[in-house]
Amino acid sequence: STDEGVEIRPFYRQEDIESLDYLEGVGQLRDDTEAPNHWAICQDIFPGSDPADQNHRIRTALKGGADAIRIILDDTFIPRLDSIQPLLDGLPLHETEIIFQGSMMADTIFESLITLSENKGVDPSRLIGSPGADPLGKMVTTGYPVASLENLGKLVRRGLEETPGMKM
Repeated sequence: STDEGVEIRPFYRQEDIESLDYLEGVGQLRDDTEAPNHWAICQDIFPGSDPADQNHRIRTALKGGADAIRIILDDTFIPRLDSIQPLLDGLPLHETEIIFQGSMMADTIFESLITLSENKGVDPSRLIGSPGADPLGKMVTTGYPVASLENLGKLVRRGLEETPGMKM
């Protein structure tokens, strides 16, 4: 119950709403024409020094119901193909939303994801997620100046053409 003494449940079902007298005659609270929300269950992963161990954590999260994986990078993790591959080894790249965050190397991450998908025989246009191109966000949180937005523009254009399911 709240501090005011109002009894609440952790979640409500349709039968709970039907028993509320003051909603009698209101009908559906949600318009049937509205698309359902597209929330994803997302697991945060910090690659650290052992990408293979984090790969196990990612697989466990996906088996446990996660739809998306957010890989939070710091300055110690260099996102090249040889470091990303063991992190994403064996994952269904075209079914799992993979979001990278915290790196100034989104172009390298993008190239690695394209190469990994092609090596697995997956059309890169089926990839979903984001390589985490957020130079302004990185600048605000770290104080590092943004050198040029020209490369970001090229990456965004290329992403739209080759991987429409990815957000840059």
